[in-house]
Amino acid sequence: MSHEGATVIKLQSLKDATGVYFTSDRAPDVAAVTGWRQPGVWLGRGADAVGLGGGVAELDFRRALGGQLPDGTVGPSPRRQRCGLDLIVAAPKPISVLFATSDDDSARAVVDAHLAGVGAAMGYLEDRSLALARTSGGAERAPIRAEGAIAACFTHGTSRSGDPHLHSHVVVANLARGEDGRFGALDQRSLRAHLGAADAVYQGQVRYELRERLAVTWELGIDGTIRLQGITDAQCNALSGRSEERRRTQWRETKQEMHRSALQEAWTQRLRHAPSYDEPARLRRPPDRVDEHRYASCLHSRPVTPRVIVESMASASVGGVSSSVVADELARLGVPLGWGLREPEMAASAWLVPSRMLRDLGPRPTSAEPLRRWWEERRLLERVRTRPQHLHPSIGVTRDTREGRGQSLR
Repeated sequence: MSHEGATVIKLQSLKDATGVYFTSDRAPDVAAVTGWRQPGVWLGRGADAVGLGGGVAELDFRRALGGQLPDGTVGPSPRRQRCGLDLIVAAPKPISVLFATSDDDSARAVVDAHLAGVGAAMGYLEDRSLALARTSGGAERAPIRAEGAIAACFTHGTSRSGDPHLHSHVVVANLARGEDGRFGALDQRSLRAHLGAADAVYQGQVRYELRERLAVTWELGIDGTIRLQGITDAQCNALSGRSEERRRTQWRETKQEMHRSALQEAWTQRLRHAPSYDEPARLRRPPDRVDEHRYASCLHSRPVTPRVIVESMASASVGGVSSSVVADELARLGVPLGWGLREPEMAASAWLVPSRMLRDLGPRPTSAEPLRRWWEERRLLERVRTRPQHLHPSIGVTRDTREGRGQSLR
């Protein structure tokens, strides 16, 4: 069973250039609460640049997968054996259960929160990892940065077995325009290297969106997973039959398209007959603060690179965090961050907070302006504590400064 905190983004190669699997699924379970008339929407800066926007028309989608763009055609090459990449972004199971058991208005808010997370993850991948497979010339052959992804997003609300399973297929065409103005195939190595950070960005954004839209409360399980208050493990298990069906069968059954009302009736029956058991303990964390212990654990046992900082910040924000705040945090040191596979290794000490300082500052906030003040106070504390104590025996920080109500030192 997947909980908040488990990996929810997967990347698969796509060889079917017709795209019929995606365009033929009308997703009536989602359309019932969103009112969508088309199965997908265009996504990515690359799509905007070539004039693709709004709903996905089947012909445009097929042409994009085949390398035929509105402003030109990309011929076949050995590097374009795959027509695209299927980035599967699946909401954690408690969020899918919330989508299934909510009224239509709340379910629409869940879908909107999910799509905001998808957009945040895609924005991160475009900014930090999107590269072409070919390299630039010169003494050192370096990958070419891509200007943006040409992608189509198809969102579904159920699995093949009829379980609530809110997820999106972000189908990225295997071509993009490089900084040199030429089109080329994508480099999967760079994308895959950043999937963990993109996954954390998605989950942090979704938690933030649901907290803002529906005032939900997030809790930290004793096993380290982040859970949604009011959604039990028993409910998640009762509505998770797909794994068992896959173990029993050897074929890939056809997905049945059912209206939301019929699905909810079946889901209600399954919940009514579900066995109950003791729930594991859950811990409350401030919704607008980073869990500093969780943050520190994310940095251990691996080189600290910018994508690790992104993953740590988003994962440790139990109550959720906007991707824009994560981006600001990453840029805070004002040092070159690299890009793609070429990110510099950074000192973990610049991001960790000593326990003695946490006593004065408290955990870092997850909102932009409070976080900026928190960093200012930290720099003040560092300057104070590095001065010779025999010259300044009475220097300290006031209570008002620690609580963000002043900047004076005494």
